Amino acid sequence: MGWDMNAATKSGSEKLTAEQLAAFKTAAEQVLADAGSVDCLLEAGGLDCSVCARAMEAMTDLSAWTDWTPEQMGEAFAGAVLPDDLTDDNRWEYHSAYHFMRVCALLGLGAHASY
Repeated sequence: MGWDMNAATKSGSEKLTAEQLAAFKTAAEQVLADAGSVDCLLEAGGLDCSVCARAMEAMTDLSAWTDWTPEQMGEAFAGAVLPDDLTDDNRWEYHSAYHFMRVCALLGLGAHASY
């Protein structure tokens, strides 16, 4: 089993509302348009690829291998910056991670990591 990170409510539930799922679907469509590819789990409210974990860690001061509270997610996203030197090979990793954090922060969600 590999690394996954799923959006979670303050109570820890990974069950998202239709409105929350729609926001992640829109984010996934945007990443696909901007980067040419997207993490397969983003449209369902998560990230599946460990390269996205490394991208999250590079953009924040948090480990992507632990759960993030909604407060941590909001603070992490507030300081997250997409690097200027992205390549065609890694653009989707960073954009998937960035937009996952953005949607979670906007919706007041944290995240649950599993591996």
